[in-house]
Amino acid sequence: MFRKAVSALFLLLAVVSLSAFRMPAAGGRGDAMLYDVRGAFVTAGEGVAPALARDVEQRLKSSVQATIRREPLPRVVVSVRLDSITQTPFFFGQRHRARFTVKAASVANGSVIAVGVYSASSANGWALSEKIARIAAKALSLDPPGGMSVAMALEAALQP
Repeated sequence: MFRKAVSALFLLLAVVSLSAFRMPAAGGRGDAMLYDVRGAFVTAGEGVAPALARDVEQRLKSSVQATIRREPLPRVVVSVRLDSITQTPFFFGQRHRARFTVKAASVANGSVIAVGVYSASSANGWALSEKIARIAAKALSLDPPGGMSVAMALEAALQP
């Protein structure tokens, strides 16, 4: 009897694990902002740790440096403002959620060309900065500087 329960539990775990993986959407960048990003900086709102802002800025600048544009696009400087960081109870610990605003300002005259408000969530506080930087980079059609970590891949696979 115990063996059947263990086998059934193992089978259920395998099905749940395999059903969590999904194929990425077909490579369309229709909703992304297409600009030649010349620089990026991150500011922290009230109650946001400066270390988180520095980490996001470092990762976002790496994405800017990794991106090469072949076609002429409007040149912009990107500012990311970390508006709020909240923690909510989750199954085993806390769920960290960040709300942030991405603005693209023209290099030529300084006017704001585009604004987007995004959110990111992570079960791990240390992975939140990577998640924020990836979402901002994806919104600006920037190339990621390196591969996705195993923890980020698992978390991305388990997102609904």
